[in-house]
Amino acid sequence: PAIVAKRKELEATKDRLAKATLAMSSIQVTRTNKKDTDHGAAAATGSAGQLIRVTIPSALQGLGLQLADEQNRVVVRGFRDANSPAQDAGIHLGDTLVQINERPVTSFDNAISQLKALNKQDPIHLVLRRL
Repeated sequence: PAIVAKRKELEATKDRLAKATLAMSSIQVTRTNKKDTDHGAAAATGSAGQLIRVTIPSALQGLGLQLADEQNRVVVRGFRDANSPAQDAGIHLGDTLVQINERPVTSFDNAISQLKALNKQDPIHLVLRRL
């Protein structure tokens, strides 16, 4: 019974990841030089982790992120390419998405909705928690 429940949970997570990957492929971002991003500004530290602020100049080439819904947190679980724009901007595997353009991320679906609604020509400001 426990194995069956775990399998169902993993299948649901796989489905959410597939949806996130599909949604993210519609979001475009330009590849940025690390000197042009603000990925090192820590807003807080401690047991809750460090807040990292990342600015990506536009969304014209795609973010290249794979997100997962993990215990009510939106977590970076992969990148579309080995050198994705998000990865080049300083986002790491395991980072948790906290804000998109100064709007809090309240759920996985909320994050996907916010990302889909972005103007692809405007800068994208993300706040992530790094443990």
